[in-house]
Order: sequence, then C-alpha cells, then structure tokens
Amino acid sequence: MMTEEVQQPRLKVIDILNSMGSDAPVVIGFSPRGPVNEPFEIKRWGQFIVKFGSFKKCGYLATAVNGFFTNGGRRCYVLNLGEQPAETEAVVAAVMEGLKTLDSLENIPFILAPGEDEAEV
Repeated sequence: MMTEEVQQPRLKVIDILNSMGSDAPVVIGFSPRGPVNEPFEIKRWGQFIVKFGSFKKCGYLATAVNGFFTNGGRRCYVLNLGEQPAETEAVVAAVMEGLKTLDSLENIPFILAPGEDEAEV
C-alpha cells in the first residue's frame, strides 16, 4: 500500500486592522473651543473635555469621541471645524476645508463625521 504525504498549506495571518492603526480614526465636528482645522491627538475622554468642551458645547462631536473611548478606543484625532454654521452649504465647505488638513496623517482607517447626514458631506 502506498501512503501519500499531504502537505498543509502555510498561512500567514495578518491583523490588518492593527497594522493600519485602527485605534486612530479621525472624528470631524464642530466646537467653539480648541484648535480649528488642525488634527489634534486625543488619548482619553478627559483630554477631549479640557481641550474642546462638554456635550453641551460640542454636541455630536463630543458624543462620537465619548463613544469611541467608552467602547475601548485608545487614540483618535479630533478635527475641529470651529463654530457650526447654520447653512448646509457652509457646513459642506467647512468639512471640505478641514479634510485638506488630514494629508499630514498616515494610515487613517476611517473618518467619522457625526451628525452630518447631508449627501454632500
């Protein structure tokens, strides 16, 4: 009887999310405080409050950043677009201008724009 040796394929498992730096997304939003159109690294919720303000001042931006850290996030960038304009066109213009500032960051896994549900954004 002839025996046949079966070779097992070799697999290399790569954790794509970790290699992409998935703990550092960019959260875009509006706050009257903090640097404007300058990605700012945040490593904990308390740091966000000191730099940008509370839920009352930042609305959707604060909610998104808080949710990120509550769910185990370790680091993110906040892109503050300043005071929120009333007109949709002005919101779109602010977001587009802010996105240009992200060229300095590498391996952004995703960008969050909480509360912005217009198709243009």
